[in-house]
Amino acid sequence: MYAGSLGINPGDYLNPDGSVSIGLLPTAGSINDGVTTTLFAQTKLTSNIYVGAGGTLSLPQTSTSCASNCQGGSTSTPPYTPGTETIFKPASAPEFNLLGDSVDTNSIQAWLSASSGTGSPSTITIPVGIFGVADVNTMLNTLGGLTTGGTVCNTNNGLNAGTGCTNTNSYSYITLNFSTTANGSTLQSETFALINGMTQANILDGATAGTSGSTSDYTVNYLGTSYTVDTGQVWSSTITGGTNANDTLVLDAQEFPVFVAFQHLYLTSVSITDTGSANPSNNHEVLSGLTITPTPEPSTLLLLGAGLGVIGVARFRRKSAKA
Repeated sequence: MYAGSLGINPGDYLNPDGSVSIGLLPTAGSINDGVTTTLFAQTKLTSNIYVGAGGTLSLPQTSTSCASNCQGGSTSTPPYTPGTETIFKPASAPEFNLLGDSVDTNSIQAWLSASSGTGSPSTITIPVGIFGVADVNTMLNTLGGLTTGGTVCNTNNGLNAGTGCTNTNSYSYITLNFSTTANGSTLQSETFALINGMTQANILDGATAGTSGSTSDYTVNYLGTSYTVDTGQVWSSTITGGTNANDTLVLDAQEFPVFVAFQHLYLTSVSITDTGSANPSNNHEVLSGLTITPTPEPSTLLLLGAGLGVIGVARFRRKSAKA
């Protein structure tokens, strides 16, 4: 079912597992997901920038008919009719909405940053407005990468220089914004470093594209509690023909934890910033999906507790009857 009926933004989709695939369409168009950008542009994952001139690439579920469980309905007011975008369910991550549009239906697109330096960072901000979020999941890669290996500091969410730490120059970062109301001003925020080789790998891997390497998890501390940023490759496909023939296009997923102190607030928005502070042509961010996982609402926990209580009483009565 579409999540608009639950007070979640139009274009967002309530997945069967309780997670919410966040729509990534811009403010213009028949479906207004409210995404705002500076120096970010939509681009096809099958465009020449990825597969090379004359190349072809098989993308996840592009051949699947989207008659149900689809994103991007054709209307922005109830009832939200099924759209043409595809829900991609990796084996090791929540479901993601693979961005499409009303003009080029069932094509897989992404947002690509285009920062040209520290004076003109690129940003994309996606409204959420959901209460009690446990984690934020992204499908996020770098175009060509910047650094690999090293150790991310476990303080300040991997953003600090830190004594004895390496690979801590963060040229891109993701920020989770929280408030006491669904659309309120930011009260608290979390910011995590996006570091190629740790959080992300290059979207292209191969002889002509450069080696993307593998991602690895890292740990951060907040108020004495350790949290892990989980990462991993969730999809890959080999390019056929063209200038990037035999290279591989990969999609990586990341899970950013919401600190316990913020789980009683609304996650109002998620933003990604690319400062372009070093080698901007390689460090560009490629965002192809965003999904959030709410914690159970208090009423749900109460119902669960009541149900367990009934089961306990029934078991006790059976034991008493046998005695």
